[in-house]
Amino acid sequence: MLSKKELEKGSTYLVKGGDGKEYILLQAKGELDGVAGIFEYLYDPVTKAVTHQRYIKNGKITGRPNQKVGR
Repeated sequence: MLSKKELEKGSTYLVKGGDGKEYILLQAKGELDGVAGIFEYLYDPVTKAVTHQRYIKNGKITGRPNQKVGR
């Protein structure tokens, strides 16, 4: 889990989910076990809940959730 300071350095995007609802996507650079990547979170502004969180090894900030990174 990232600190508030690390999260504030992230980039935010408005994205539409498969359910047609709008979510706020936050992507922030970071590392896990010494490997660089990104942490991403989807936030539902209606329910005020984080609905998705994920670390993507070797990921880049793209503005799109759930990127696939080549090996």
